[in-house]
Amino acid sequence: MGYTWATIQDWYGPTNKEMFQHFNEPALDEAIHEGERIRFSHDPEPPENAGRAIRDEWDYLDAKGYNLMEDGNGGWIAFR
Repeated sequence: MGYTWATIQDWYGPTNKEMFQHFNEPALDEAIHEGERIRFSHDPEPPENAGRAIRDEWDYLDAKGYNLMEDGNGGWIAFR
């Protein structure tokens, strides 16, 4: 969402967690439902990603039973 994220927060006041629940979780759920490949541009697990959207997305998928592996092209794939 880029700058739109901050604009929505400025206008309506939701927290980052509320924004994640409203936008990211439904998008991830739809991707799961549609059987789409979920790819991360880089490893979401390192400690420096704590509190960032990439880590929140991985934690959400991890809680749903997903695993993570490198894809051989510099990215990471979430899979069951």
